[in-house]
Amino acid sequence: MGVLYKGENLRRCDIRVPPNGIRRFFKVVKNSLEGEQLRKLAVIGLSIFVLFLIQPVASAQAEEAAIYTITIDYELTNDGPNQANNVRATISLFDNYSVWADQVVLSEEISVDGAPTSFTASRGEENRWVEVNVGNIPVGASKTITVVQTLRVKTVPQFEIDPESVGTSIPSEVVKYTLPVDGLFENAPEIVAYADQVVENETNLYRKARLLFENVISYFSYKRQLVEHGALDAFRLSPREGDCSDYSNLYIALARAVGVPAKAIIGLAYSPLYGATEISADVDEIGHEWVMIYLPSIGWVPLDLVWPTGVGSFGYIDYSHIVGASVGGENVVKDGEIKWQGSGVWGWRWTKPPPATVRGSHTGTVAPEIALQLNLTPSREIADGELIATLQVKNIGRRPASNVKAQLVVDSSYFDEVPIENIGDIPSGSTGEVTFRPRVKEGAYGESHTLTVNVTYDSPHDTISGTFLAKGEASVSISSLPAPPAEQLFNLLLYALVAVLVGSIVALAAVLLRRR
Repeated sequence: MGVLYKGENLRRCDIRVPPNGIRRFFKVVKNSLEGEQLRKLAVIGLSIFVLFLIQPVASAQAEEAAIYTITIDYELTNDGPNQANNVRATISLFDNYSVWADQVVLSEEISVDGAPTSFTASRGEENRWVEVNVGNIPVGASKTITVVQTLRVKTVPQFEIDPESVGTSIPSEVVKYTLPVDGLFENAPEIVAYADQVVENETNLYRKARLLFENVISYFSYKRQLVEHGALDAFRLSPREGDCSDYSNLYIALARAVGVPAKAIIGLAYSPLYGATEISADVDEIGHEWVMIYLPSIGWVPLDLVWPTGVGSFGYIDYSHIVGASVGGENVVKDGEIKWQGSGVWGWRWTKPPPATVRGSHTGTVAPEIALQLNLTPSREIADGELIATLQVKNIGRRPASNVKAQLVVDSSYFDEVPIENIGDIPSGSTGEVTFRPRVKEGAYGESHTLTVNVTYDSPHDTISGTFLAKGEASVSISSLPAPPAEQLFNLLLYALVAVLVGSIVALAAVLLRRR
């Protein structure tokens, strides 16, 4: 397996001080320096000491990321009637991405029937691919190409966009992403009319994109589909039930109709929405589509219209999103069918004559090497003025998670802060649990709240080891502060009356004493 990261050897420098010579050393230094020089030396020494103190904190900075190993087997079978000669397969690969995604290929290898083969990848405008020569395939025989890639995927932090800073000039190389694509991102009259209705007289590209984003999220209810729909077919669905491709294709068509450059991102989503809750998942079960839009002065910005469910994410993509390719739409619709480009897509050919028939199939899995799954469950009732929130942390990675710590982040206006909880080590496939008990302040009652939990942990990998971060959240509604029982209310009034009487007697006594 080829590794892209490699450590460097460091030389250690030893400073030796003779026994019982430390005091003598500092005495000589002090006597040889004037007062001003000594002060400068002290400042330098203090600065070095401070840098030494903060260095471990910087090196231990947690990254919100996961590491995945994706294994795909491509099988070629010769159904006859003759031997297939010089069979070659063209296979799309996962690639490195930055800014709108944060994905790095840590290692990759390709083998044919278990024997590693050397390869040189090529890069097109929208994806990366490799051609593998598998040789000859006799009648009735098969050959299997196995591609194994390990990726580190980080969360893309929320884009902070000031609408007024978004320009109006679209670069010439981006203009093509405002054009329609037949059968995929159509500009049919009803699409254009609907887009114009949503944005009305808005001219700012960011605000247009945002209005369309919120509208498409509410246009559908989510339901997995058996058929891939272009934007027009998705728009006409009745009932309005669609999956990620319906949301994304319709959004792209609407955005392009009002001049916002947009294209599709085809990849995988290792998230509960797509059933990825175990150590490995089938690549065919977790396929996902999301969107990129181009905003002048900002650049490409990612959007996901279906995750989180009913809310989506505008300008933010978490590490469950594994990018296969960015697709503008050209050459996607073939013979009336939508056939996406990107990782896992492949084709094959062979030399003729003689005539032969070769068919292909593929299977694959995604296995997280380093990843945690969080389940935060707040209680519905308040016990002794405290909200009880239970956190379950499952290690779905193949590597152990050590030094696991959890912090519940709450709004200090409504809850008292709670200490960080130390969960300890969690082996692969195991679950750790911890309970938080934030005290509820009076203003929290009768309101809904979002609780966030940050979990940091250490985990090793062949090429990367460090401190990772996983985030989770849950919503909770706290009922109104219950009224005190009648007996308790009577007691409170009685105590208040007694307090008033005692205060009055004390005040009267003080007045009488002063008169004497």
